[in-house]
Amino acid sequence: MRRRSGWRWLSAAGFSWILAGCTQIPAIHSPRPMIVPPEVPRGRVEAQIQFLPSAPPNVATAATDPFPPATYRAMTAAEVRLLAATHAPGARLHDLEATGRPNHSTFPTPSTPAGQLRRAILIQTAREMQNRAAGAALEAFYRLAHAEGQSDLLDETIAQLDRAITDTREMLGQQLKPPVDVEVWLRQLHQSQGDRLKVQLTIDELNSQLRRMLGLTACRERERLWNPEDYSVSDEAIDPDAAIQLALRERPDLILLRTILASLSPQTLPLIREQLRAAYPLLGEKRSGGLELLLAPRGAAPSTRGAEVELRRRQLFDWLTQREAAVVEEVRQAVAAMRYHGRVTALAWQRERSYRQALQDAQIRRQQGLASFAELTQKHLDWLKARSDVMQETIAWYIARVRLWQAQGQLASPCVPPTVPLAGAW
Repeated sequence: MRRRSGWRWLSAAGFSWILAGCTQIPAIHSPRPMIVPPEVPRGRVEAQIQFLPSAPPNVATAATDPFPPATYRAMTAAEVRLLAATHAPGARLHDLEATGRPNHSTFPTPSTPAGQLRRAILIQTAREMQNRAAGAALEAFYRLAHAEGQSDLLDETIAQLDRAITDTREMLGQQLKPPVDVEVWLRQLHQSQGDRLKVQLTIDELNSQLRRMLGLTACRERERLWNPEDYSVSDEAIDPDAAIQLALRERPDLILLRTILASLSPQTLPLIREQLRAAYPLLGEKRSGGLELLLAPRGAAPSTRGAEVELRRRQLFDWLTQREAAVVEEVRQAVAAMRYHGRVTALAWQRERSYRQALQDAQIRRQQGLASFAELTQKHLDWLKARSDVMQETIAWYIARVRLWQAQGQLASPCVPPTVPLAGAW
């Protein structure tokens, strides 16, 4: 009894101490203080650059380039597709799971319908991962080619502007009025130098991304990928119906849904519930009666399980129908993108030829003393811009073709070259 009274005394003392300490803490239900920031006049958002020295106006790119020279390693689009599919995140894990047999009682035996369905699910899931990984890597690969091309054109642009600034200052030194103010060239030069630095940063980022996606862990940081292949846009028409049929036949996710639907039975219900829950978290609830399943005759399907099989069949059929409609729309959009980018590329080539002819005419007039260096410089800059437009549309056509291949599921088989169904004419 004394012990209990002692504990009672300690508890009362501790409780009193807590109450004493809580007097300095606001109660939970007390109103929170209202915080009102002070009112201030609106200012301006400006960047204060105080740490960069002013660069000379006619500085060449090499003097101010923060990116050291890089080493290039050849890599074709077919090699990118193969390596990306091989190193697709999760695909190898699914392959190992499909080929191996975990020694655990919860896994279905491979010879049973549930075991065969599980293996098919793992294989098709891995193929879908490979399809997406190869598509993403090819897009990054072509964007890298575009960035490298833009860097070359910006180097030529900066060289032309640097020459124009030099000629303008020579005229000013001779007390002559130049046709274009030097500040105009300087603004364009600084803009082009900034654009080139951004492109170099994009090149480094894309190379880092591709090294990770392709498993090129042995490559060093300053080693870049280079595609030695030529870039040419085809004007052959695509057969959209054939492209759609190919997609409906080859897409791994559609093959997976058809396999699940064909394998639906009371024995495969647990696996099918898992697939439904993975796509739609509120679906896949177990609808069994417990004792009814245990007391049912061997080989007989109880009414509750038969009702669930029919329910899952309707759900899977609706899911497959929705996915097929989405795939058809993806293919149509990709075919349309290829068609339009092909036409825009052809128009860009026509503009480039026109600007190239204008530049050649200006060079002839310059040799005859009938054109100023400013006119020649501007014609050269226009031609470089036209070449940039051609490159941009060409790469857009290649990316549209990659998206068509991915929508069709052709990138899921890395050893089989993808094709584009052709028609007679647009």
